[in-house]
Amino acid sequence: MLKAYWYRDVRTVVNSPRKILWNFIGVTVLILLMRVSAAGSSAALLGSDFVRLVLLSLIGIVSFMDVYSDSIAKDKRSGVLAYTILSGGSPVAYSLVKILVPLIVSVTCTAVGGLGYMFFVSKISVDLRSFTRLCAFVMLAVAVSMALVFLLNASSDIDVRASPLGMLLPMGINLPIIYLASPFQRFGRYCLISAVIALILWGAGVLFLRGRFSNNLFEASP
Repeated sequence: MLKAYWYRDVRTVVNSPRKILWNFIGVTVLILLMRVSAAGSSAALLGSDFVRLVLLSLIGIVSFMDVYSDSIAKDKRSGVLAYTILSGGSPVAYSLVKILVPLIVSVTCTAVGGLGYMFFVSKISVDLRSFTRLCAFVMLAVAVSMALVFLLNASSDIDVRASPLGMLLPMGINLPIIYLASPFQRFGRYCLISAVIALILWGAGVLFLRGRFSNNLFEASP
């Protein structure tokens, strides 16, 4: 069953070349914004490093959310999510399967964005260690956002895509983490804080998802 969900997500992405095109256009725009961000008022107030890190994280988050939120919303509307849990499916397995295809899209966009950042924005030497750190930073930001969206979907009937606030929350949750534990100065601390927050949000989502449909099944029984 779970393999069928993964295959459907793959087909959705493959059959949506417009989505792929817009993702790469978005990556290009964000790289250009990082290039000019040092002269902006936000950079003067918060620091150019902070602004550029936020823009870099958005590359991975937006590309991930574009596929992930759409996939979860379709499962909820069609009843696939309820059927999966009520038929004995594991919320943990379901949540892990649903991140595979969006993560592939996000990693691809992140790699392009990371190289663009290193070549055209920061002008730092392109070495494996620096590139790996940039990708790890973005993936942790994606993990925190994904975990929050999973919790929102598991605990309520909110359609994240349909609400501007629903999309701002998963993007904005990383702002205080980046500001208080800058990956440039405190990479280890940033990784630890992000991983802990992501695990807490994801764990809460798993519990809510299991309890939500278990309660529905109990109430529906004679």
